[in-house]
Amino acid sequence: MTIDSRVVRAPEGAYSSAAAHDAVAPAEKPATTTFRAVMLTRKGGPKALDALEVVDLPVPEPGPGQVRVRVRATGIGSTDFMVLGGSYRYGPKLPFVPGYEIAGVVDALGTEVHGLRVGQRVAALTVYGGFGEMLVRGAEHFLPIPDGVSDRDAAAVVLNYGTAYQAIHRVAKAKAGQTALARWSRAVSISCSTGLADP
Repeated sequence: MTIDSRVVRAPEGAYSSAAAHDAVAPAEKPATTTFRAVMLTRKGGPKALDALEVVDLPVPEPGPGQVRVRVRATGIGSTDFMVLGGSYRYGPKLPFVPGYEIAGVVDALGTEVHGLRVGQRVAALTVYGGFGEMLVRGAEHFLPIPDGVSDRDAAAVVLNYGTAYQAIHRVAKAKAGQTALARWSRAVSISCSTGLADP
């Protein structure tokens, strides 16, 4: 597994399609009954990465209203480090698979799912579960990835862009003509800042 900027990518060929970015990948039935994930087994300390283990987990079946996604890219940000260090209050009980934001391909649909299809590229703010090859969530969590947007960019933008948008509109309540200083930490940058201040 390699880390490129904020995005963790598995080695080439680890998923159902080698076309990693703009093509709609054909979904396949899982070849095995397990998938790999990076699990947080205990609260981490200053070197929180030593609390992570690569594990094999059973492939989950989506229930009514749920979608199973093959994860192709996942973002890594400051919230993930809070989760790893044990200071994030919204994470599930240990052990669990962290990973706050993902991009992937719909692999299976539960009953009562509308508006998504198998093979469709999607992104989501998952809060946890993104550091695995697969995850299952309610269909309402997923948004289609537009053509021309890479999986890497889609995974990296979900949390950062949403946070910046909320800071500008909900917290600062910025109005046209105002100036704001944006100070980014942990080497995070947002390339989609054009139009961010537009309502």
